[in-house]
Amino acid sequence: LSLETSTPQITSDAFPPSSDRGARILIPSPKFPRSPADPPNHESSPKFSASKEPVSMNDLLPAVRAFLSAQPSKMYVGGKWVEAKSGRTFETLDPGNGTVLAQVAAGEAAEVDAAVSAARDAFRHSGWATMPANDRAVILHRLADLITQHAEVLSQIESLDVGKPRGQAAGFDVPHSAQSFRYYADLSVHTRRREPIAVSGFDARTLRVPYGVCGFIFPWNFPFLLVGWGISPALAAGNTVVIKPAEETPATCMEIVRAFMDAGLPPGVLNLICGHPAEI
Repeated sequence: LSLETSTPQITSDAFPPSSDRGARILIPSPKFPRSPADPPNHESSPKFSASKEPVSMNDLLPAVRAFLSAQPSKMYVGGKWVEAKSGRTFETLDPGNGTVLAQVAAGEAAEVDAAVSAARDAFRHSGWATMPANDRAVILHRLADLITQHAEVLSQIESLDVGKPRGQAAGFDVPHSAQSFRYYADLSVHTRRREPIAVSGFDARTLRVPYGVCGFIFPWNFPFLLVGWGISPALAAGNTVVIKPAEETPATCMEIVRAFMDAGLPPGVLNLICGHPAEI
């Protein structure tokens, strides 16, 4: 079942085809799907006026300080936080003042292979692909609840990571990401998996099934929001995913992985690799 809105679709030698249906890299569309779903209700979302300035290092919440102090930041493969096999790291900077926010594990081709292998194994054996759609929807709604509960923490990290006003992250990026998971969770429940086809003399039908392993490369400008837009339809449809954030903005992608762990996503269904484009 392919519900993703992301286009175009390209393949890469770094993500070799699997023996099922293959792995593919999806570059998310920058526009939220407006049909048949309406955008999130802004009346229930935080307003942009909450803060027009980037978050100050002096105003950080304890959870944000704890996140930044856990160095180096690791990748997430097969349900485990892992360092790069080479031991290398790279710096991610606060674009507002150029200071170092974090040291991040620098993955290479070996980490890509491990992440794809973990995602392929989870697709075949974790039960995610064969789980009833309503059970997958429960986990995605649980994730959306966690995003909403920790919205201020996520907004502060997004503001530091991207250099945008905190009010934009709190009023647009974070709530829209949560809404995306809710929308595709509900859509997957109401999507018909089998449809009869009128063919004389035959019992014919179409059958929608999960695709397999999906890879996502996300740009730097709306990292948390684009993760929501990109992986929510893929996961709702029963696929497994590998995500690679921009090397400039990996922080909130790591936080959404932690939220998925708390939501009960099976190991290997979601994998995170970080690194520079020339090496990964």
